[in-house]
Amino acid sequence: KLDMSSKEALVQSILCNRKARKTIVDIARRKGFMHAYRWQVWYALSLADANFKSNEALINKRRGIYARLVCLHNPETEDVVHKDVSRTAKARDLFKNTDDVGCALLHKVCKAIGLFFPRSGYVQGMNFVAGFVLQMNGMDDFGAFNFIVSLWKQDKNLFFGMYEPGFPVAYFMAYAFEFLLKASAPR
Repeated sequence: KLDMSSKEALVQSILCNRKARKTIVDIARRKGFMHAYRWQVWYALSLADANFKSNEALINKRRGIYARLVCLHNPETEDVVHKDVSRTAKARDLFKNTDDVGCALLHKVCKAIGLFFPRSGYVQGMNFVAGFVLQMNGMDDFGAFNFIVSLWKQDKNLFFGMYEPGFPVAYFMAYAFEFLLKASAPR
């Protein structure tokens, strides 16, 4: 059985090898990723640059940022996060009671994400994404924070401007949808 660091090293070496990456992606499209490797693949893909190499300096920088954000006191963000965390996945043992470790970790991750993106702040619904990621990664709060930040900052995902004041990406997407709808079905 491989330990976590061995799995991460294996996934990273596969992603850096173009031929192996294509083979793995083809298999994953047909059958899905093996559950034991799913989180490592998702995490590596969220952090990878164009050459599928991880940026350790960025990860370490974010680790420090996360530690500072968790310690900050922001009553507005904390109030909304607290309300959302208390409503998250109550059927799961990890989030059943607000005093449970899962709820505490979820609160830390959601608060840090809300403070990391000051233009949009915490947006209701982030709790479900963060809760799912925490469950997938074995309750690693920094890993969940880093994954979500990396995913949302990728330009191709368009999350970054989705919830900013004025909803610029949301309005653009609505405009693009209307334009495509008129082009394909003019009536």
